[in-house]
Amino acid sequence: MKKSKFSTEQMRHIVHQLDIGRPVLKLCCEYQISSATIYSWRRRSRQWDAEQHKAPDTALLPPMPIQATAEGPSSCPSAGQ
Repeated sequence: MKKSKFSTEQMRHIVHQLDIGRPVLKLCCEYQISSATIYSWRRRSRQWDAEQHKAPDTALLPPMPIQATAEGPSSCPSAGQ
C-alpha cells in the first residue's frame, strides 16, 4: 500500500474544515487532492471516532460472583431506611 503524504492529524484537520462548511472544491485545490479522497477520509474519520467511543463488549466479560452474607439484606446501609 502506498504511504499517504498526509498524516492522520492532517487528514482530520481537512475533514474538520469540510465539516465546518468549507467547500470541497476549495479544499481540493488547496491540498491538491480529489473530492473522493476527502470523502474517503471523512468516512474513515467517523469510523475512528466511533471506535474510540465504543463501549466495551460486556458479553465477553466473565460474570461477577455474588457474595452471600449471613446477615441478609439488612447488611446494606440503605436497607430499612
